[in-house]
Amino acid sequence: TEKRRKAKFDRYRRTTERA
Repeated sequence: TEKRRKAKFDRYRRTTERA
C-alpha cells in the first residue's frame, strides 16, 4: 500500500512542481 500511496502523492507533487 505504501508504494501505491507514494505513486499517488508523487503524481500530485509533480503537478505542483510544474505550477
